[in-house]
Amino acid sequence: MENPSRSLINKICNPKPPQIKTQALLWGTQHEYEAKELYTNFYSDPNFVSEIICLSEKKVHRGINVKDIGLCFILDKPWIGASPDAVVFCDCCGYGVVEIKCPFSLREKSLREEISSGRSYILNENKQYTINKNHSYYTQVQIQMYATGTSYCDFMVWTPVEFVIFRIASDTEYQKNAIGTINKFWRLNILPELLTKRIANDDNNDKETFSKDAEPDSVQSYCVCNSLTAEGDMVACDSCDKWFHPTCLKLKKLPSSKIWYCPICRKKIYNAMLML
Repeated sequence: MENPSRSLINKICNPKPPQIKTQALLWGTQHEYEAKELYTNFYSDPNFVSEIICLSEKKVHRGINVKDIGLCFILDKPWIGASPDAVVFCDCCGYGVVEIKCPFSLREKSLREEISSGRSYILNENKQYTINKNHSYYTQVQIQMYATGTSYCDFMVWTPVEFVIFRIASDTEYQKNAIGTINKFWRLNILPELLTKRIANDDNNDKETFSKDAEPDSVQSYCVCNSLTAEGDMVACDSCDKWFHPTCLKLKKLPSSKIWYCPICRKKIYNAMLML
């Protein structure tokens, strides 16, 4: 994401608990446990017969164990985390993650027909189910596998009358590119905001500026030269909001980048990155 909105950055850096519980969110929360129990029984018990139709082939796994895992972080990249619905282990396949979707939109529709229509992110290739790699769910599960150090994800889509389970393998090349994008987004957008709180404090800064402008005796200086007038070419720091003359900073021309930090703020950001 080259030019993220200020509202997106503020939402990430200053999260608020969700106030609205939509029908889709409630539906998924209510049926996730039921779907997880179905997944466990379906893969562990050779005599288990499901009350709802399974679209995928059944395979019994030896010594299967499914557990909730919560939020996982990368030790050397704590800004990267994932929260799979469960982690699974079996003697035949080792460790993997489980991601469960209970789509509210399919509560009264056929999952089989949805897949056959070509509108779904689930693909049926030679009678083998898989996921569209351009869909955001593919990125989601790849980051989950990266964060947990697992080699596969069992992806389950549950509806009241049908369900499907298929395996997605770890894609190291895709993960490498995705992590590179996340690292860049963190370095250029999230870290500066966490250090400076520039976006979060914009409203307060505007109020303070208005208050200072209203005072007849207030004096504002600019740049490292402490000039009392804002004359000539000047550039503003996107962190401290101070204005500088390029010549005073030994810059030959005005910066061309949309985001620019003064030497002091740049040093603060650099030192903070070294501590991570």
